[in-house]
Amino acid sequence: MDKFLVFDAPYLFIGSFIISLVYFFKLSEDERIKLVIRGLVTAICSYGIALLAGHLYDDPRPFVVGHFKPLIAHDTENGFPSDHILLLSVIASVCTLQTKKAWTALLWVITFTVAYARVYVGVHHYIDVLASILIAVVVSIVVFKFLGEAFLNQCTSMVKSIIAKVITADKRAKTN
Repeated sequence: MDKFLVFDAPYLFIGSFIISLVYFFKLSEDERIKLVIRGLVTAICSYGIALLAGHLYDDPRPFVVGHFKPLIAHDTENGFPSDHILLLSVIASVCTLQTKKAWTALLWVITFTVAYARVYVGVHHYIDVLASILIAVVVSIVVFKFLGEAFLNQCTSMVKSIIAKVITADKRAKTN
């Protein structure tokens, strides 16, 4: 069990990236753009809130407080909230809200497995990982509520127009 969790804590998050990329490329162009917009806004806002939370609440890492060597190497800075879990929770919550399909449960399984693993190996407390999940989920819900379809459709049109101009300019440059 130790080896499984020692591997999961630093590396399992890659599975979320692979799953979300597969999903991303199955979407239509418009849905991809909307997902990127929602994802970026959610990630930026979540990270900003996490930075603020980290300044307001100091939670020394378990191995610092307990004076033991963690099962994976890690720095000794404030462990609150967990950046790894924040990122995984943003991916899982944005994909869940965008698709509402059962496969997104796998993203949550990875998120909770990594959260448990990071606590198990001694680099985070439960409060660190739970706060990250809470921040990401709440911010995702707010972003989905306030970035309405009309706004996203307008953004999608603008992005598609920019892409078309870049492609046209590239074709012209290649022919000259």
